[in-house]
Amino acid sequence: MAEHTILALLRRSKPIGRVVDDKDYRSVVGAHLSLAIDAPWAIGNLVLGAWSASPWLATLGAYYLLLAVMRALLVFAIRQGDDARTAKTMRACGLLIASLTLVTSGIVVLATTMPGSFAYPDVVIYAVATYAFLSLGTAMAGIASRRRHPNQLMFALSNVNLANALVSILALEVSMMVLFGADEDPSFVTAMTMLTGTMVTAADIAIGTALVRRSKRYAASSRLGNALAASRSCRRSGNDGEIKAHHACSSDHERPKTKPPSTQR
Repeated sequence: MAEHTILALLRRSKPIGRVVDDKDYRSVVGAHLSLAIDAPWAIGNLVLGAWSASPWLATLGAYYLLLAVMRALLVFAIRQGDDARTAKTMRACGLLIASLTLVTSGIVVLATTMPGSFAYPDVVIYAVATYAFLSLGTAMAGIASRRRHPNQLMFALSNVNLANALVSILALEVSMMVLFGADEDPSFVTAMTMLTGTMVTAADIAIGTALVRRSKRYAASSRLGNALAASRSCRRSGNDGEIKAHHACSSDHERPKTKPPSTQR
């Protein structure tokens, strides 16, 4: 009862009500908010990394910069709504997701060569773990439900969210190994980090490759659809012209013939 009352109050505002009821609109709003956070965060990490010569900050800055670029491309393409733009954006996002392997490789290298240099505080790590696993579940559900979505950019957005969740899982494991794996054998910690990093890297390559291939199929189907639509339009206009010509000829035959004026007086 209380839930229905809260939803009814939220729906009184049209923008908020649309966010509550429209899943696609909610995803687009989330992409805008994430872009607004990722872009300045990436710039800040890159600047601080260059100023303090910190490879961790530089790696994080590169990661959030890639995320910001992908989300900016998706937001712009969703506003345009053009088939050619959609195919190009899907392909670009696939390539950028595959390039996230550089970031995951950097995280693994830094975690194994500089152990203990990256960790969340004790309380924060539980919030990070909750966010990481919720993001992973939400992204996987989005991919499953949007495979045949009319707007394939929504499917691409779910793929970007999945790649983001996978990197979050990797960063979470690195931090948990620092906090709770102090008593473990260092070789075990290194092996686990490398194993998870390899799995995330392979998943990013698979996601990016699948998205590039889907963009090619989408572009081909769009060109075929446009060609068929143009052919139907030409055929329809040709049939209309034949019908008009037939009506004109019929009217000429049915028009009563008039005798020429007599020249005799």
